[in-house]
Amino acid sequence: MTLTVEQYNDSERASLCRLSNRAIEAFAPVHFNAVNYPARVYSHNDLVRYVDTMHDWEMSDYFKMPYSEDEGKMCAEVCGDVAALTKQEFDRATRPINAPLGAIFLWRIIQNIKKTFGCDSVFEFGPGSGYLGTYLIKSGYSYASMDNTQAFYLWQSLLFDFVSGGRLAEFAITGAYPPPDAPELSHIPWWIYSSFHKDEYLGRRRYDVVVCNRILGELSRSALRYILKTSRQMLEGSGTGLVIFEGPGALTVNTFDEIMAAFEEFGFIPILGDGFFCFTIKSSKPARYACDYSLIKFGRQQITLGIPGVYRLSGVVRKAYNSVVKDNPLYNAGKAGGTLMAANFMEGGGGENPLDYDFLKYIDKDGL
Repeated sequence: MTLTVEQYNDSERASLCRLSNRAIEAFAPVHFNAVNYPARVYSHNDLVRYVDTMHDWEMSDYFKMPYSEDEGKMCAEVCGDVAALTKQEFDRATRPINAPLGAIFLWRIIQNIKKTFGCDSVFEFGPGSGYLGTYLIKSGYSYASMDNTQAFYLWQSLLFDFVSGGRLAEFAITGAYPPPDAPELSHIPWWIYSSFHKDEYLGRRRYDVVVCNRILGELSRSALRYILKTSRQMLEGSGTGLVIFEGPGALTVNTFDEIMAAFEEFGFIPILGDGFFCFTIKSSKPARYACDYSLIKFGRQQITLGIPGVYRLSGVVRKAYNSVVKDNPLYNAGKAGGTLMAANFMEGGGGENPLDYDFLKYIDKDGL
């Protein structure tokens, strides 16, 4: 069922009388509002702007990284799906480039987590243009997500419903809380998620992995705390119980140290990963690979962008670092398993470039 702009807006307005001012404040798109990034749309056709956005400066990085044959095949298939969807919905076939390439890294990590510890279900906060969720849906995972930004949420709803063949349970339409045995593909608006603490969902619904990529520095402090507390409750009893992300996003609201302190406060323990952050709960199977928070704070190469890379440490810290990495199966979970380059599977296929690309190419001195 397609979620319309009008349905979203009406459902959001109707919910406000049941929410506190603090909850409404907490889940406003603080960072987007601060930098004047367009967080709302006014017509269905506006959604074409969100097909591939906010990853546009990283094209050279993604095209230098190796990928496996399966990753290349999946990415090409998804780009074709999006070209077909945008042609159908907007009469403008658009092929994404950077956003689907950027999502491969975390998809690869989750695939490796599944092989090592088991993972059937994922909850994602802030899916953005939705390509990690799309890979997970097409790979057979149980997947749920929430986003507090109207424009991205509407595009995600359209994309997830399309690639799943109409299986999406869209709770912005139903207006109901997801039941404890929620459908395997659930999309949850912020106004329902912000009342999770009142509902049975947190007491019974379990997820193996929570993803919160490039959002934690951009959330209000209240939203950061709420997300970490609900994440812990959703992970309890899963056995795997991991939170993963490449980076915290722009540190405009919460500093890196504040984010680490919040994880520690809510009972998470860190595990070293090369190019990504990983936290778990003490009752999980991966907990035996946990390290001290000081090692995470030292390993902050390219933290603001979250670009995968080898941490640069030295001396005593390097020795401690090596000792916890030695037998840790998660450390290299993001390492590429192939030698295929993006140019081998991203070229051709028809469709126009995403809207942001021409503008950014013009204002960048070297072009994109």
